[in-house]
Amino acid sequence: MNIQPLTQDLVLDSGLVTFDGYASYPLLSSDMRLNLLRDRANSLSIGEGATCLAAISGSQVQGLIALRRFPWGETHFHMGMAHIELFAIHSQLSRKDAQLVRMELFESAMNWIKKHGIQHLAARIDASDQETVHFLEAHEFRLMDTLVTYIYNSKRYRRVSAARHIFPVREFQASDEEAVLRLASGSFEETRFARDIHISRSGLNRFYEDWGRRLCAGEMADRLIVACNRHAEVVGFLGYRLDQQLFASTGLRARGGGLGAVHPRATGAYLAMIHEAFATDHTQTDFAELDGDIRTFSVIKIWNKLKCQQVRVRHTLHAWLGK
Repeated sequence: MNIQPLTQDLVLDSGLVTFDGYASYPLLSSDMRLNLLRDRANSLSIGEGATCLAAISGSQVQGLIALRRFPWGETHFHMGMAHIELFAIHSQLSRKDAQLVRMELFESAMNWIKKHGIQHLAARIDASDQETVHFLEAHEFRLMDTLVTYIYNSKRYRRVSAARHIFPVREFQASDEEAVLRLASGSFEETRFARDIHISRSGLNRFYEDWGRRLCAGEMADRLIVACNRHAEVVGFLGYRLDQQLFASTGLRARGGGLGAVHPRATGAYLAMIHEAFATDHTQTDFAELDGDIRTFSVIKIWNKLKCQQVRVRHTLHAWLGK
């Protein structure tokens, strides 16, 4: 088995997309999924602060592992950080051979990790890929959260009826920034970073406050909406954006990947904002993508009420490599 950096002349086939996380997406064909994998892998192979390694036997790529540094986290958490962006093993390999490929890729990736002084490594793995989850657990990764993904399929469900709410929703204004930052800081104590004993509480608050600031500046969202109470005070926000990688690779327009928070006494504000997003964006979007912790039952209940469809479950694992 030869482990080498991925180059564009290497052929990737459909055996590498089994656990790509898109198997249950109704609008993505197998060809689209393969195009997305190729584009992601090639982008990581040439990206700054990233690498993509391929396991090659003969002329066939038997596995991939890709890593990317996480400079944003490094700024707030004061340690070298990286994410495993891809960890794919060819589905036609026997279990024994798959384990060998997985081990060789991981060991080669660890050389890159050590070279770049990474102390904290994270991976998000499709829940169906139990072999990779167990492999990472055997290498001292620990489960931090389980994310469930729902989609609102605009092609199937069409427009959500507009509804009057206790919490009026409007577009973000510059004067709302202080309220958004206040909601963002301290509102995410059940996230994967909050559960990690190596992440400081002060760093956690700085991280999410900075995320809120970037949302307000338009860096992390194409659209930012806020919900207000009867006193016109901002009690919730929701920011989201187009998945540019998915659009470039497949032509599908998916919006999501943002950040939202509501005041504890204004739980209805989230439903109001989701209604607004679906009702106004459906003509510009093929589907909306909604991610949340699998234990956020009140939020998942809203998604089900709005006829969203569950399409994916992923585990997030962290490893502490510092001494």
